[in-house]
Order: sequence, then structure tokens, then C-alpha cells
Amino acid sequence: MNIEKIIKRIDVYRVMKVIALNEISNNQNFIYKFSYAGGRSGYSFGRSQFDVKNNDSAKKFLQKKCNFSDSDINRLLQLDKDILDLNGKLLEHKKEIDELDLQHIKSMINHVVRLEGLPEMN
Repeated sequence: MNIEKIIKRIDVYRVMKVIALNEISNNQNFIYKFSYAGGRSGYSFGRSQFDVKNNDSAKKFLQKKCNFSDSDINRLLQLDKDILDLNGKLLEHKKEIDELDLQHIKSMINHVVRLEGLPEMN
């Protein structure tokens, strides 16, 4: 079976669950809360762990869809330890975060479809 036929049969929501298992050990609390993995990363959120420090789209999402101010974003970029209020603000936007994750997963699947030279699969 070729990859295009397989992709059509993929349940995107099940893929989201797999991503959650991999990225946040399926701890649903981390979807709508900022977490910090250390190293070069910044605060992240969502099943896909969108990194605010290294992902301009994540910053724009927080500003446009979650009404985060420049000051809020700067606190996240500075790794402010006291972000309970920002976690509360993020939690108010479950629907938007779920949609962002869904679109991200769909985008990854579509990317795979466009790759050339993929082998046939069983």
C-alpha cells in the first residue's frame, strides 16, 4: 500500500494522542500549562509542546488567540518562575490550543504525503 492510501486512513485524533504520549507522557495537565524542559528551550505548551522561545508562530498564537500581551510574552522568554497567572490565562483557551495542535498534526501528515521516494508499506 502506498503512503497516500495509508494517510487517508489515519485518524488524526489518534495521532494527537500518540504525540501527547511522546511529548508530555500523556499527562493532560501539561497541554494547557506552560512547561520547561531545560536546555535551549523555553516555556512550551500544547500536546506538540510549542516552544515560545524558539517558535515565532507559538508567540503569535499566544498574542492573537489567547490575548497575551508583549509583557506576558517577555516574562515567558525570560523564564520567569512566577507564571501561575499566565498558566491560568492559557487554561482559558483550551479550544484554541486543541485546534492549534490539530492543525499542526494535519500539517505534519500532509508533509509526509509530499515526500518523494517513500517505500510501499504493509
